[in-house]
Amino acid sequence: EDYAWNWYNTYSKPNVETATATTYKRQISLYLIPAFQGQAVEDITTDDVQRLFNGMTGAKATKDKARMGLNQILDAAVEDKLLAQNPVKSRRVKITGKASKATAPYSVEQMRYLVQHVGEIKNPVDRAYMALQALHPLRLEEVLGLQPEDVDTENMVIHVRRAVTHPTRNQPEVKDTKTDSSCRTIGLSALALPHLLSDPKGRFL
Repeated sequence: EDYAWNWYNTYSKPNVETATATTYKRQISLYLIPAFQGQAVEDITTDDVQRLFNGMTGAKATKDKARMGLNQILDAAVEDKLLAQNPVKSRRVKITGKASKATAPYSVEQMRYLVQHVGEIKNPVDRAYMALQALHPLRLEEVLGLQPEDVDTENMVIHVRRAVTHPTRNQPEVKDTKTDSSCRTIGLSALALPHLLSDPKGRFL
């Protein structure tokens, strides 16, 4: 337990995205600590690792996340000469489980319905959000990251410069776009204009 948290606080949390660190923390708390409670890191065997995955329920993706964290922790233990080799990398270790179900995309009819009924959304902030999200090829976090100066109604374009995520389900975090190519300029739909908010300077958002 001490070794896992030292790895997390020293090598993981300060050097990865908040969302990734949150995922590692969750896996350590929910699965790794309970599975190896009271066990010295140098005593962890391939059998112990396999029992961990055998005892986990849920989708295979959840087990894979636990494996990624454990693999890095035990790689560090090998480097610290606490283990001769990383048992997670044994060919005997098998991870099974059902694949996560993909979310079905909206149909053309569903998207048309959303666009046609944007004006019925009572909350002006929600209305502006839906107009931007439904009418433009933008990720959720890119819409949340838009500032008034990013929406150019004169040239009818949107400048995508940043993203806003909520990795801890609470406090928002402003960050760069997902990839370098995601920082881009796209056309602004005229259908969105009636639903956008304007700031004191008359800029839309």
